[in-house]
Amino acid sequence: MKRVLLTSILALVLLASSLAAAAMAYKFLKTSSEFRFLQEQVARVNQKRALFQNFAVELNEYSLRNPAINPLLDQTGLRMRAVTNTIPLAR
Repeated sequence: MKRVLLTSILALVLLASSLAAAAMAYKFLKTSSEFRFLQEQVARVNQKRALFQNFAVELNEYSLRNPAINPLLDQTGLRMRAVTNTIPLAR
C-alpha cells in the first residue's frame, strides 16, 4: 500500500516537473524568436542613425564652403560648433 502511494506521488512529481520543463522550453522558444526580431530592428535603427550622423557631418563640412546654409542648420539643431580646447588659468 505504501509502495503504491509513493509511486503515485513520484509519478505526479515527475509529471509536474515535465510540464514545467515543457512550459519553460515554450517560453524560451517564443522569447528567442522575439529577441532575434528585436535584434534586427536595433541593427537597422543603428544603421539609419549612423547614416544620419554622417549626413549631418557632411552638411557641416558643406557649410564651411557655403555659409548660407548655416541658418537652416541652426534651426534644425544640426550645426556642430567648433570645440576649442582651452585650459582655464589657475588663480
